[in-house]
Amino acid sequence: MNYVRYGPQLSLQTGFERISFGLRIKGQLWNYEATDLVPEYDHEYFLFGGNLQYKFAPGSLLRLTVDKSSRRYGDRPSFDLNGLQLTTNPNLRYDYLEIGMLARQRITDNMWFGFAYENTRRTDRFVGYNDYTRDSYGVEFHWSPGRRFDLEANGYYRIYDYPNAFAFHNPVAGLKTLETADGELLASYRMTKHLSLVLDVEYRETASTDARIAYDRIRYSIGVVWQQ
Repeated sequence: MNYVRYGPQLSLQTGFERISFGLRIKGQLWNYEATDLVPEYDHEYFLFGGNLQYKFAPGSLLRLTVDKSSRRYGDRPSFDLNGLQLTTNPNLRYDYLEIGMLARQRITDNMWFGFAYENTRRTDRFVGYNDYTRDSYGVEFHWSPGRRFDLEANGYYRIYDYPNAFAFHNPVAGLKTLETADGELLASYRMTKHLSLVLDVEYRETASTDARIAYDRIRYSIGVVWQQ
């Protein structure tokens, strides 16, 4: 699964007193190491998106985002409605439309929280086998209780609705389902003007009728960060 990914990325952000907007464009080529037994994952990725943000007050804002993207595989056939990936099928292509909303509120000078929602629709351009709709709900929190200490926490819950795909690509296994829950805690302590001690904890829980993608994971890391 080694790969090299490269391509241009452009972004623009501008604003006025209360309102701001941004645009982003991305194009990538994903080149995986050649394999002899299975189709390649090599593909092209394109994204065009924008965001609009409005500040109701110095400590309150609402941000809306829209992203349109596409993944186009050069040597990987699409799935038919029986879950078969026949070599005679056209190359795989997924198109995505993501619409999101983020609201943040500052409580004090050193504390704020936010809520996020995102709806993603993926379209399988052959016969719709791998179509899905994903709803994502998130919460984030930031607190700086002192000049040296920062604490960030966030969590996300995502639920996928596959109308056509089967678990294990096998019709007798029933429809494919997928739910994920993610949480992260990041704490930093500034020891000197340039050096900080950072603790990061990440947790992911994944539930699915397809056991190949169902797993739980927790990751801990501690280290030092130098900032000029």
